[in-house]
Amino acid sequence: MIVTLTPNTGLDRAIFLERFEWGQTIRAAGSTLAMGGKGTDVSMVLGTLGYPNLALGFAAGETGQRMQQMLEDQGAGCDFAWAVMLPHHGIVVAGRDLDDAYDTLERLSVSARVHIYRGILEST
Repeated sequence: MIVTLTPNTGLDRAIFLERFEWGQTIRAAGSTLAMGGKGTDVSMVLGTLGYPNLALGFAAGETGQRMQQMLEDQGAGCDFAWAVMLPHHGIVVAGRDLDDAYDTLERLSVSARVHIYRGILEST
């Protein structure tokens, strides 16, 4: 089992353009959502390759639910600590959420053969 930890999870939107010209109106030809966050990205790749793994991190709201579904669709396990999300302020991690995440990490550390810790947890 491989465990990844991503304190700062998210989704990235890639926008595709047919052409780009300076000073002209730009219209997107399409877009897609991609996993953001280094550890969760690693979990997606590992799951796709068939390696058992578990993604840990903080998530909130609809974005968190989408991330979890994307990971599970690729064969990765997911055990996010669910946090509170404030509009236009990102994820707010309360003390209990952080304690729960550390408890999960400590519990899983015993059986994991590989640990991948990526990203940062910003403080205010």
